[in-house]
Amino acid sequence: MNAYDPDAWQNLAVATAGAAAALAGLIFVAVSLNLAKILSFARLPWRAGSTLGLLLVVLVGALLVLVPMDHTALGITLAVTGLLYCTLAILAGLRQAAAPRRPAAAVSGPDSEREYAHSAVARAYHVLSLCVPALLVLVGGISVLAEAGGGLYWLVAGFIAGFVVAVLNAWVLLVEIER
Repeated sequence: MNAYDPDAWQNLAVATAGAAAALAGLIFVAVSLNLAKILSFARLPWRAGSTLGLLLVVLVGALLVLVPMDHTALGITLAVTGLLYCTLAILAGLRQAAAPRRPAAAVSGPDSEREYAHSAVARAYHVLSLCVPALLVLVGGISVLAEAGGGLYWLVAGFIAGFVVAVLNAWVLLVEIER
């Protein structure tokens, strides 16, 4: 299989686009079902929105592979997509970190959960968990452009990482919020 020829990756792109769209729908349902609870936490709306953004990166990356274009155009568009989302995730993370904390009475759950949710380590983890899949898409784009270094295999790693992060965040928005 050629790691730099998008034609060889069509089936993976179709499956990935469908899975990303389905998981984005699940996030929308989770947010709809738990909107009041999500809004009662200072940082959960950010998590929901950034998770949808991450799934959009996976969806766009998969769709770009399906668009008939040469490896140069594909590499550039993938790199720009990954860089753009990672930049937006960092900016959103900084904005979220600067957001005022809600009063303790407005936040349900044990004190330890509140402390963790407000810690710098937790914020850094959430931003990194969003940036890593996007950076893998960026590296894949650069690799396709250079025709060296693994090509579209980086995209597979980015897609898988994106799905793992999105599923974990969906779990928080659907299940953990009810605890």
